[in-house]
Amino acid sequence: MTSTMISLVACTMLAPCPSYDGGPGRWCIPQVQAEPCLENVLAHLRRNPDSPQPHYVWALERLAILRMNQGRTDIAMPLVNEAYERSLKIPGLHPAQSEAAGMLAAFHRRHGDPARALPLLRRSLAIDDQLFGELDPHAVPVLIELGTLLIGEGRESEAAKHFERAGRIIAAGQIEWSREKLLLDLGWAELALRQKRWAESDRLYRQSLDHPGLDKLSRVHVHAALAAIARAQKNKDEQRAQRQRGIALAQQFPEGAALVRSIFGGTR
Repeated sequence: MTSTMISLVACTMLAPCPSYDGGPGRWCIPQVQAEPCLENVLAHLRRNPDSPQPHYVWALERLAILRMNQGRTDIAMPLVNEAYERSLKIPGLHPAQSEAAGMLAAFHRRHGDPARALPLLRRSLAIDDQLFGELDPHAVPVLIELGTLLIGEGRESEAAKHFERAGRIIAAGQIEWSREKLLLDLGWAELALRQKRWAESDRLYRQSLDHPGLDKLSRVHVHAALAAIARAQKNKDEQRAQRQRGIALAQQFPEGAALVRSIFGGTR
């Protein structure tokens, strides 16, 4: 292992590594203390044009995640794009290519551009499959993300196949899957909602509310989904209660008013 790679690993190990958008640790999120360390590694890589491209990709990704955690999306996006472009220069197949495609896809999805996210997720999954096989644990977040996007495209049977495969990998029990089980349950809940299987969707969404790993924004969306189910079942009191809970949570965000409008269509 080169000294640069050792430094990069040291930077990303400064803190425990929860995942980017639900993935199991491969997209490591360093704490603020890692910022100067990562910037130094990246500066060294830029001064040495012959540095291995995977090192570039990993350093750019981790610095981008740190920027996103700081709310500096405008700075993070060029880093994510550069990581992906550099991954394309890596000869053959390499895990960094899958990571870069998956991260760029997650970025596009978060910013409302599923059409650009879908081919990137497919690329990420295809690379993982060729490198590690169909039971690779790191495919799980990509499978769930891909399935969720396909639901939005109306391709429900294809989405179900990806969820089923993710479930098989989780059932193999190779690593701790608490967060991934939650994401998979949310995927199945959304699919059931689209197919008007109200009772199943309601059960899965309510189950997710008890999970400590459900973040605040996801809770807003869950309350919105439960309100939609109550409306379909003509339960006005429950619809109003779930809507009020979701709006109260949404208003805790700095962009609360805009968030309420985009999810609930207003405050009334």
